[in-house]
Amino acid sequence: MHKSFDITTKQIVDVDPLAMLRFLGLPGAAARLIDTDLSIAVQADRLIEITDPDYIFHLEMQAGYDPGLGDRTHYYHVATRHKYKKRVVSLVVLLRRSADGPLMTGVLSDPSFTFRYQIVRIWEIRTDEVLAGPLTLLPFAPITNVKRQDLPGVIRRMKERIDEEADEAEKVRVWSTTSLLMGLNYSRSFVQGIFKGVWNMQESSVYQGILADGRAQGKAEGLTEGERRSLLRLGTKRLGEPDAETRAALESITSLQRLDELTDRLLDVETWRDLLEI
Repeated sequence: MHKSFDITTKQIVDVDPLAMLRFLGLPGAAARLIDTDLSIAVQADRLIEITDPDYIFHLEMQAGYDPGLGDRTHYYHVATRHKYKKRVVSLVVLLRRSADGPLMTGVLSDPSFTFRYQIVRIWEIRTDEVLAGPLTLLPFAPITNVKRQDLPGVIRRMKERIDEEADEAEKVRVWSTTSLLMGLNYSRSFVQGIFKGVWNMQESSVYQGILADGRAQGKAEGLTEGERRSLLRLGTKRLGEPDAETRAALESITSLQRLDELTDRLLDVETWRDLLEI
């Protein structure tokens, strides 16, 4: 269930790693993403190489409660240090209150060792700090320290900045990411109500451009193939790269009406699996 949030939060980090670093209060003058594949079986969420001072920032985003989080974070920490031969700072961002619990202490210990890592609870961060920060971090604003009744005001303030600073492609990314993260704490109907009159993916020129491009590419093979290409392009932007099972499921759809329905539902789902009901 939480893999869709992994994709979304990683995309936020990828746009501006240094902004994320400063948002979480860590030092560094420059930052760049590096390979997160620590072995055949181990892959962290994000690893960022920092300079001045030199270290590796290991970031995990957690949407659900995991009693084994300390062990997993330690495992990634040690594997990263072994691979890159640098000091490692490990930090976990808890994305909602239900991810918190008695074992979320930032300390893993037994008689032989003690491992400490940092925990940031997103709901404890002041909303104003996010609203005044880098554009790429705005999607976090509605899940910070904000009351439900204050969310319309937060969304309006986000819209002011997004309309002023973002191009169409960035608008699609920021609003779709915001919608998905709000889904961690609120029902789909509530999120749709909050967004009414603020942003509509179907009305976006970027969305329509991708749709038209995909249909044009598939025109030679018929309308169904064009619609499938459009769905794949838009879905990849919204939900991440589909796996082999998802691609096979898309290829098996021969109904133009069914493909149209799936395209219309893209903003309402969190994963490819949810969209296709695999």
